Amino acid sequence: MWCRALRADIISGLCTGARRRNGARDARTAVSGITAKDRSMRTSLVSVAIIAGCLLATTLRAEEKVRARHILFPETEEAKAKEVLDQLKAGTLKFEDALASSIDVMTKRAGGDLGMFSRRVNMDQGVLDACFKLKVNEFAPAPVKTQFGWHILQVTGREGEPDKPGETPAKATKTPPPKQPIQPAQPPAKTLVMAAKIANPLASAGIPMHIELTLTNESAEAAQVLRPEFWPLGLKFVRTPAVEKDAPLKAAYAESLPAPALVALLPGQGMFVKINAWDVWDNLGQEGWWELEWSGKAVLDALGAKLDGLKADASFAAAQERWSALAAAEKAGFDVRVISPDKKYFAAFAFKDGSRFLVELDLKANAAEAGHFMKLVRKDFYKGKKLDKLVADAFLSGGGLGREGVDWPEETVYVSDTKLDAAQLKAQDFVLVVRQTKYSFEAGSKFMVVLKDLPDYKRTGIPIGKVVGRWDTIERMAAPAAWNMQMQNSIASVRLLLEDQVDASLKGGAPPEAMQVAEPKGPLPKAVIETDQGNVEIELYEDDAPNTVANFISLAEKGFYNGLKFHRIVPGFVIQGGDPEGTGRGGPGYTIKDEVNGRTHVEGAVAMAKMPRPDTAGSQFYICLARTPHLDKDYTVFGKVTSGMEAVRKIESEKAGTMAKVTIAEKRPGSTYAPAKLNEKAPAEPPGK
Repeated sequence: MWCRALRADIISGLCTGARRRNGARDARTAVSGITAKDRSMRTSLVSVAIIAGCLLATTLRAEEKVRARHILFPETEEAKAKEVLDQLKAGTLKFEDALASSIDVMTKRAGGDLGMFSRRVNMDQGVLDACFKLKVNEFAPAPVKTQFGWHILQVTGREGEPDKPGETPAKATKTPPPKQPIQPAQPPAKTLVMAAKIANPLASAGIPMHIELTLTNESAEAAQVLRPEFWPLGLKFVRTPAVEKDAPLKAAYAESLPAPALVALLPGQGMFVKINAWDVWDNLGQEGWWELEWSGKAVLDALGAKLDGLKADASFAAAQERWSALAAAEKAGFDVRVISPDKKYFAAFAFKDGSRFLVELDLKANAAEAGHFMKLVRKDFYKGKKLDKLVADAFLSGGGLGREGVDWPEETVYVSDTKLDAAQLKAQDFVLVVRQTKYSFEAGSKFMVVLKDLPDYKRTGIPIGKVVGRWDTIERMAAPAAWNMQMQNSIASVRLLLEDQVDASLKGGAPPEAMQVAEPKGPLPKAVIETDQGNVEIELYEDDAPNTVANFISLAEKGFYNGLKFHRIVPGFVIQGGDPEGTGRGGPGYTIKDEVNGRTHVEGAVAMAKMPRPDTAGSQFYICLARTPHLDKDYTVFGKVTSGMEAVRKIESEKAGTMAKVTIAEKRPGSTYAPAKLNEKAPAEPPGK
């Protein structure tokens, strides 16, 4: 019986919703015949209407069926829907990436899938007509308009389709499902889950503050639930710190609600409502942080006597019990920052060694990402985090999780690919780093400071501000010679400030027109490796790795490398030599300290090989055959090939090469090149003694 009632309710909503929406009161949802001004509230029933109709349509004979998926855009975004469809057809955009823009939250979780359905299903006729004209994997030629918005449609499968016009469809062969091991019986879950999401964590008067509420039925049976237009009654805004009045619900909103009503929510399905907080609550204009909670009990308490009309409904008792349990078990808390459009906001960074710099936040261009950063700062997230990467004369970064700074926090923010494409990384920019997930892009906690314009760093991050104070701190941190020390210099605090709260000392150190890295003390030393495949000339980075360079020069001048082979050759990766045993285990009888710096493993980079633990390098070195960024944080780059890469490539292709001699062609005047050694062993006695 409940199936028939639900089917009638769905048909009523699909057929009469358009006729009844004229003259509706503000902020009322259109759910199964109840109309609303905000049409986005009605998209919650797209999957319920379509999927439930598919399940309820029955037939005893074989008939043509199709399986389709869709992406749903709001009624106002026809142009965007057409643009996305063109990109999908051209193959320049993946369906999974485009799906992030869909406003149908339920089918989005299933990859946009609408299931398998026949022509008899109770679905919008335009959608049916479009789907049954398409071949498998073909897109509809144009977005299809329904009362829910604009649909991009793609057929992904067919069943029972005639081979030729007029022929009877072949009977579908059913493959029996594989036998499954018997599992212990589990009692069905009886859970309703309410999730709350705020689209923009920054808000100001005149800019919509959209709140999304999604109710999911995770039980194994249908549940009677209150219609979505009543859900906002359970929300509560609280000012933090609580020094001013909370935000009460607007009386006009509560008065505009109809008599409470229930709707069936199928197992595994959900409903969705989107509201503008400014339309529903008073007193939200106060600048500062607001925290929000949702409680099912608050909904029932707010309705009060209005529930009397439902008490005659036999299903109401169970519904009331579930909502009360939901109130006790689930609180969807988040916070939002209300800002003043005419004020400037800053983030002041302080490090363990006393270093500081100041960022002016841009809360207009990329408000969602800037708001996400402000929320992390508010939670004191960055305390103890470190700088983790320097690309010389390009950027430095930090703020990630884990020992290497590469892990991401649980809380991230979605970033549209359109916004990423438009982003230009300029000198002094403070940028939130983004990564690509399976379906979209997201930003977490990792940030970077741009040292010079980076036109080639597309889709790397979103600028949310600029460094406007103490650029001399950034300049010092970005000097390759000092980077090894800076990686141990953790963040002591990050504070959010208004302009009148900024310390004058933070405003000093104005940035130069272009980033200036510390000048070397003199010409860099150079070496020539004579091999049986040709000569290889390298420049040695004495300023970045002075002890490593001293060790290499000292060994070369003693003739240590003469006659040694490149014992490890991995095409596309490295060639490695410097082992007197030729096994990869030999060395000079001592080790030296690591000097990891801002130099990176680019093609032609020369770096020290070592055991997989710190300070175990000795005499072995390798030359990179390609960019290998995963080595940057652990291995000391101390030089680069300036001439003779063709000889290196010959060794790579022949998988064999020998160093006849290593000559130091040029040294820096005044340098002694006496390396500091670790774990030095006494020289072995000559044989016979």
